[in-house]
Amino acid sequence: MGDQLLQANGQPFQAIQSFAGKAGKPVTVLIQRSSNVKSQKKITVTPKLLDGSTMFLDAMDASVKVIERGGKKIGYIHIWSYAGDQYQEKLENELFSGRLKDTDGFVLDLREGWGGASPTYLNIYNNRALQITSTLRNLTKHTFNSAWTKPVVMLVMIKAEAVKKF
Repeated sequence: MGDQLLQANGQPFQAIQSFAGKAGKPVTVLIQRSSNVKSQKKITVTPKLLDGSTMFLDAMDASVKVIERGGKKIGYIHIWSYAGDQYQEKLENELFSGRLKDTDGFVLDLREGWGGASPTYLNIYNNRALQITSTLRNLTKHTFNSAWTKPVVMLVMIKAEAVKKF
């Protein structure tokens, strides 16, 4: 059993109502750490008002990692929401020009996400996509790949109830 929230400011705890209208103000919360009543403890928290899209983009940005193992660089990124094109744009920027561009492969973690991805987002993994090279006036060449052609692993979670239907 994990921590149990019992009260907020001396009132029975309610998931949303206990913090509604209290952004930036301290709230005293009574928690119980185990099944033992003696594990109860009061703590003070200060709720924040967060913008959902900014929060998910910030979390996505913070999740980007490059891990070196056996002479290979493996990238990692976690996407919690696809409720807008900005999440796919962030992924593509990281893959093609950001921190993941020089990796040998990457892990796309979609577990515990909120969904919303368009099936067309998978087009960046199509090995038949275009590669465009442009030459600037100073003869510098820049190549743009419209697809990720290196290995990718997607982590997803399937609920047990969904498996039982098959």
